[in-house]
Amino acid sequence: MFDAAFQNARFLATRDDPERPLVVTVNGRKVNKPFALPAPSASFRRGRVRGVVALGEAARVELFSRGLRVRSAASLADFVVAGGRSTDNSRVHFTELPGRLARRRCSRATRSS
Repeated sequence: MFDAAFQNARFLATRDDPERPLVVTVNGRKVNKPFALPAPSASFRRGRVRGVVALGEAARVELFSRGLRVRSAASLADFVVAGGRSTDNSRVHFTELPGRLARRRCSRATRSS
């Protein structure tokens, strides 16, 4: 249960203040994590959308809505296939960069009440 909550709900925020985390615990263990990635990384904000980009061990893109993970893929292109339809069947593998590093991106869309 903890792993599922951590993977899908670690960035949940309160509805009235999207900058304040909604505390989630499973058997007394806190699931929440700051919306950040380890260095080297860069954060950005465009309107109600904010994101974090970093180098990681594997290529991965995760999309969160109000802090709840709604989609995960190996690249941005995997989110949409021809015709604009999304798929869960895409499993693309990328070559690693030197030092076992690969591009990684994490985005969260926030919405004002």
